Amino acid sequence: MAETDAPFLAPSPFRGKRNDPSKVKYIVEMIASVKGMDLKECATKIMDNSSIFFGI
Repeated sequence: MAETDAPFLAPSPFRGKRNDPSKVKYIVEMIASVKGMDLKECATKIMDNSSIFFGI
């Protein structure tokens, strides 16, 4: 799963500003980059894992 629950640790393009859930796409982009994955593949995997975890 991916989240942005730390209000004072915004992703790179927003450092120094308040963090909020609308910035989760930057977290997913970084996860994909670190893991060497395609962005769409990474987002799909995160969604699949979240669906399984929450039973939806």
